[in-house]
Amino acid sequence: MRSNVVSEASLSTRVSQWWSAVPFLTSGIVFICGVIYAVCLLFGYDSFYEVCLLPSAIAAKYEVYRIYTSTLFHVSILHLVFNMLALVPIGSGLERILGSVRYFHVLFLIATCNGILHLLFALLAAHNPVHPYSHFMNECSVGFSGMILQ
Repeated sequence: MRSNVVSEASLSTRVSQWWSAVPFLTSGIVFICGVIYAVCLLFGYDSFYEVCLLPSAIAAKYEVYRIYTSTLFHVSILHLVFNMLALVPIGSGLERILGSVRYFHVLFLIATCNGILHLLFALLAAHNPVHPYSHFMNECSVGFSGMILQ
């Protein structure tokens, strides 16, 4: 009698199906970034100055860990959501093509190159003989967008 009735899945079912299609490493990155943001929010951690990509700290104190920690921390929920919404389709496609191990290796290389280039440009601007601009040495950056845009 009702042949034209369309049965649709609920929103939670659709989200569950979509999330199950996201490969392991990409979903792991989304999970880790989300957990780090939630823990920072719950414990009131807002001193991103200790983990951000800060060229002066890398050059003077050799705090190389900042290259990698800066990619996992986000300053707001919108920052996190938009970074992860950009990562999931790009990362899922790359992870399916490359495999999880090579995809992790590519992410590690991109993070390293991103940090080195950031430091190099800040040093070049600070030591410019015509018009030195040292403000880039003290600019802090966090988020996964540097990895996505590379």
